[in-house]
Amino acid sequence: MSRQIVRSFLTATAINMLAVFLAHGQESAYPQFRPVPTTRPMMKRLIEDMKLRKPRIPLPLNTPEQEAELGERAKSYESQLRYHYLGNGTGSYSGSRTPGKNPSSPARRAEDPESTLSYPFKVQLFWIVSRTNNCQYCIGHQESKLLAAGIPEDTIAAMDCDWSMFTEKERAAFAFARKYTLRPDELGRSDIENLKQFYSDSQILEMCLSMGWNNAINRWKEGIGVPQSADEGGYSRLVRDYLRDQKPMPEDLKQLPVGTYLTDTPNKFSTSPSIVASIDPNAEQGNELNRPRSVRPQLESQDEVAKVLASLMQREPALQLMDVETTRERLQLKADDPVANWMRLLCRFPVEGVERARKLLEVDQYDELSPQLRSQIAWIVARQDRAWYALATAKRDLTREGLSQSQIATLDGEWKEFSDKERALFVLASNLASSPVVLTDEQVDNAVAAAGPGCVVQTIDYVTQLAAFDRITEAAQLPFESSLD
Repeated sequence: MSRQIVRSFLTATAINMLAVFLAHGQESAYPQFRPVPTTRPMMKRLIEDMKLRKPRIPLPLNTPEQEAELGERAKSYESQLRYHYLGNGTGSYSGSRTPGKNPSSPARRAEDPESTLSYPFKVQLFWIVSRTNNCQYCIGHQESKLLAAGIPEDTIAAMDCDWSMFTEKERAAFAFARKYTLRPDELGRSDIENLKQFYSDSQILEMCLSMGWNNAINRWKEGIGVPQSADEGGYSRLVRDYLRDQKPMPEDLKQLPVGTYLTDTPNKFSTSPSIVASIDPNAEQGNELNRPRSVRPQLESQDEVAKVLASLMQREPALQLMDVETTRERLQLKADDPVANWMRLLCRFPVEGVERARKLLEVDQYDELSPQLRSQIAWIVARQDRAWYALATAKRDLTREGLSQSQIATLDGEWKEFSDKERALFVLASNLASSPVVLTDEQVDNAVAAAGPGCVVQTIDYVTQLAAFDRITEAAQLPFESSLD
């Protein structure tokens, strides 16, 4: 079976199944949002529906020279977005990739020598993160990865609806993944201590790094509005593995569903509500679609914020930090460059952690975001996440930009004194931070109109990195390095 024939079959199957869904589907009550599906059958329908999603960010027409430079990337909305607005493909998710050890992951990042968690387990955590965030694009891709890695539908369905079949160790990780994603404002030392019953300090940090950027990817996909891949779903990844490696396909694989997410759900799970998705407890029972929501509480007063920030230098880290000299060497810092505690944390992983740290240091890539605007956005996102280490960092940077305490305090308000551009970007950043799917099409449109597509894409990319930074540093309970006085 040739690659072209299989690809045509996958696409045709997806289109046919989607037509059936649309013919029998219901009109969404939430046209501005991606509704939260309660059950797996409805979740699969919405993932399939994502194949017709309209991207949120307008793209310029490519010149012939740009078409030639882009090559195959010219067919990809995301690649073009990065090319035009993030510096020819840079951004949070660019970087070197090498073939992975797992055959279902042909383009994983280079293996970090400190990594000990298995690939399927980390994909399970990515699935939990994505289901919690209602990122239907990412849910679909993780399902295909899990099936390709040998994890059956029954197990995936149980991850969504019933954790009793999993070990206590697995349940602890799943619960942490959900809280880490949904309620970073509630993360504390006890969460790490609970995990230490089952996982090493290094494994917990590996989870935090992985899930931090899972949260980032969810926000990128939702922020820019990426359509679901037309040929994805079911065992499509496994089929592509066989085609890539030019191996004969087993007969039983030819009978499995490919190219569609509308696969059968085991009867025992077909009506079971998700225990992972963020569903309003006051929603009507039996509803298969729910309105997305943010569960963050009202912001604290400035006096309360000041008290917490004043105590940060005395906080003890919950996870071990790398020594200063090794950190400096791994990041290739100069002798007089400051070494922050977040750098020491990430640099415990000499490949993955160092790469992520370098991305966080490359803030100058955002040429349409001034240093002050970046710091303002960092403050707003950290306030949503109650990421106190990140908030202290943002306050220090804002003070260096010349802002007074009263000016910084206005960032917690309604932003009436700011320009249309600033307000639109602040709304985008705040909503994308609190829950990626409460950001509406209209809010993105307003930001594009007020600030331009390039500035919006750079803001979205920056918020994704902040989402990871906030969760990693707060889970680790990092102390701040200097006084804020």
